Amino acid sequence: VLMQPSDYCSISYLALLMSRFTIHVLEKGVTGRNLRIAACKSQACLCDSTDAPDPPLDMRTIFVDRLDLDASLPLSGIRVEGELDDVAFIEYTSGSTGRPKSVATQQFRISHWGRWHQYHYPQGDARVAYNLFFIWYWQISLQQGSTCVITPTRENLDIQALMKTCERHRVAWINCLTPGLLSALLHVSTELPKDLRVMYCGGEALPMDTARQWLKRWPEVELINNYALTEVAADMAFCHMTPE
Repeated sequence: VLMQPSDYCSISYLALLMSRFTIHVLEKGVTGRNLRIAACKSQACLCDSTDAPDPPLDMRTIFVDRLDLDASLPLSGIRVEGELDDVAFIEYTSGSTGRPKSVATQQFRISHWGRWHQYHYPQGDARVAYNLFFIWYWQISLQQGSTCVITPTRENLDIQALMKTCERHRVAWINCLTPGLLSALLHVSTELPKDLRVMYCGGEALPMDTARQWLKRWPEVELINNYALTEVAADMAFCHMTPE
């Protein structure tokens, strides 16, 4: 799958998982994309015609936005078959400590991980913004009955535009931003979206100074620091940041 986070991407992930296809996550950059294709052979590529791979891939390419999607089938008519140890998706480590490693995440692991989130961090009817690490997070709100707000990928480089999007959609949780983005937000903003209650951060180390600045400026918005490992398909620890 070579798609930016979007409604079409969510629909594609859901359909593939329910049909027990394995999602092989590709990245847009040619070098990283070629590395992943060489590491794990795929039979077809799902993508969006507005963001088609360039150069074209040497495999069947399916443009999801050109398919005739049918929403008439009732949920009661949908059947999911397969085993708990079926591979749900293949993702890759960042490569910050060497060559990126492929990780095959089982259906059981990602299902358990989602339910763990629901048990410890119930979202209720909140609107939750997602973009970064999308293959992991897109399904959490759908499992709980809350609302998944998919923010535009370009706004990962424009934190002020991202906050305006969250304000417009009355976002209550953001899951998640990197500490680097938190630092940028502290530099350029004095106000957060008025409905925001919870901010997750992860993906890199959270500097103590960034955490202190956040708690001093926006004590009403809970800051949760997440430590995760792609290799084991798990969030290892969460820390609720407090002045203490």
